[in-house]
Amino acid sequence: VSVTWTGSEYGVAWLNDDGGAVNLHLARIQPGPSRIGSDVAIPSAGLLSSIFYSTSVAWNGTEYAVVWDVSSTLYFARVGCGPFP
Repeated sequence: VSVTWTGSEYGVAWLNDDGGAVNLHLARIQPGPSRIGSDVAIPSAGLLSSIFYSTSVAWNGTEYAVVWDVSSTLYFARVGCGPFP
């Protein structure tokens, strides 16, 4: 689990093992706490749990940046701050 603070909300990224395939998710959380919208599944993250090593999330002022490590290869996704579907 990785958490970042935007100044008004938290961005939380985590790996969810769904029976062998790992999915990376991002949620926006208000102080209180309560979720803002639905979680976002990060594309290209459905890989085997045995090869994941770390996940990190950051805020750049307008969107989230999520980075994950798969067998020493870094992957990156940008997630906007608009309403999540």
